[in-house]
Amino acid sequence: MTFQIVHSRVINFLRVITGYFFSLITKRVIHWGFPLAVSIEPNNTCNLRCPECPSGMKELTRSRGNMSRDMFNSIIDQLSPFLSYLTLYFQGEPYLNPNFFEFIRYARSKNIYVSSSTNGHFLDKENIHQTIESGLNRLIISLDGADQESYSAYRFGGSLDKVTDGIRLLANEKRRFKSKTPKVILQCLLLRSNEHQLEDIKELGRKLGVDKVTFKTAQFNDFWNGNPLMPENPGYSRYYRIDEKSKVKSQKSKKTQNSKFKNQNYNSKLKSEDPSTFQIPKSPNFPIFKSSNLQIFKSSNFQIFKSLNFQIFKSSNLQIPKSSNFQIFKSLNFQIFKSSNLQIPKSSNFQIFKSSNLQIPDSPSYYILKNRQPNSCFRMWSGCVFTWDGKVVPCCFDKDALHVLGDLNQNSFAEIWKSEPYNAFRATILKNRKSMDICNNCTQTF
Repeated sequence: MTFQIVHSRVINFLRVITGYFFSLITKRVIHWGFPLAVSIEPNNTCNLRCPECPSGMKELTRSRGNMSRDMFNSIIDQLSPFLSYLTLYFQGEPYLNPNFFEFIRYARSKNIYVSSSTNGHFLDKENIHQTIESGLNRLIISLDGADQESYSAYRFGGSLDKVTDGIRLLANEKRRFKSKTPKVILQCLLLRSNEHQLEDIKELGRKLGVDKVTFKTAQFNDFWNGNPLMPENPGYSRYYRIDEKSKVKSQKSKKTQNSKFKNQNYNSKLKSEDPSTFQIPKSPNFPIFKSSNLQIFKSSNFQIFKSLNFQIFKSSNLQIPKSSNFQIFKSLNFQIFKSSNLQIPKSSNFQIFKSSNLQIPDSPSYYILKNRQPNSCFRMWSGCVFTWDGKVVPCCFDKDALHVLGDLNQNSFAEIWKSEPYNAFRATILKNRKSMDICNNCTQTF
């Protein structure tokens, strides 16, 4: 790496850091640099069907395809004077792009550190040789169980034997070629199906010859109502379970088995009002947003007033759109009368987010994100994500590219990075980050 490259990247780093801290202090967008690290999506298709992955489950509404070499080279050429780190992965399985190894070689020729992530089903001898020869610095391989049963609980359509055979061959070929790269990281999502196997997974990684074994808390798109895949040990989850009846955080109900996953930065406070006490104002409204679902169990009981029972008659007009997203807090108010519409007053604490369902069991409980979410995010100053077709989105939580801030088919990256729409997005993060939908599941705290 030449002195000129080192100098330009160091100066860029100082500009980004300085601008970010001035922005935090003034609450105004001040940006003097260019990205330090970015993610590029080689493709957004996958061979597996992991239940929380919109790519594998074919839930992405955007078009599917492979990034072209021209598009990739254009991105690298524009960013290489400043860029230090490239994550060659977003949605999809990167090994499915026939130009994957060429992408790595070109980025490495510009002295950019390159990391990628794979489900490990394409690690045959030819691909392994190309992976080593390409100069890839770091390869994360997903392995979420010590046996096929626990592995396939999340990796639908996957074969544990095929993945372990590929990892073993990769480690052997690295030794044969006396190559230190790629550094192989075996990554395990912490799930109910494997939380009892952590030591077994560590031992498996040691036997396979990986450089490191890491455990990562799983992200759930509809976390509010819980998920059967959530670990029972609350220390292995990025969410708190709140017991509505006893107002007890599940984090305190069980000692964490591994201090690495202890909860941090939780500052949410719950009110102490009786959840069975409801107040209905005179002017109720029922705000229903796009894609909603209402699920009311037979065992549910509601006490609105002492003399009022929760009854739904055949003649009631209960109209709820499909695929609803509901998050209900403690003082939710209902009015359900014979031959009437379901109404929820303005004053009720009712929040609707994407992909959540209203479920009311006998002992109500719900989940919330552990981490606090301050009005700041360094990622908005230090990086971005490029989709396979050249769109620029703010970060990896925008999986479906709902917040496109620019298109490289129409503008240069410099124009997009300093544009009014991009700075308006940054301004929203500085003033009211919680209002941004893609931030609702984010663990970024700086």
